Amino acid sequence: MMEFPPYTWAIQIETGDQD
Repeated sequence: MMEFPPYTWAIQIETGDQD
């Protein structure tokens, strides 16, 4: 996940998947 841009982890946090 760490190689993805900020919007990717932001979306995953919103969907409840913080993997």
